Amino acid sequence: MELEDRLLQRLAFGTAGLRGVMAAGFNRLNHLSVVQATQGLAAHALTATADAQAKGVVVGYGTLIN
Repeated sequence: MELEDRLLQRLAFGTAGLRGVMAAGFNRLNHLSVVQATQGLAAHALTATADAQAKGVVVGYGTLIN
């Protein structure tokens, strides 16, 4: 059932990163999942890297052109 698929599981981080269908629900890629992933990455950087807050981060993206 569509509703069970969206709400009864969490979107998983795999070897290709955080990927999923854009839609509402815990098992979909949406605003909440992006905020949570960003928050987790920031928390990890602060504990894993000396002076991470002072050093900052660079975030980039690319597009696939056929």
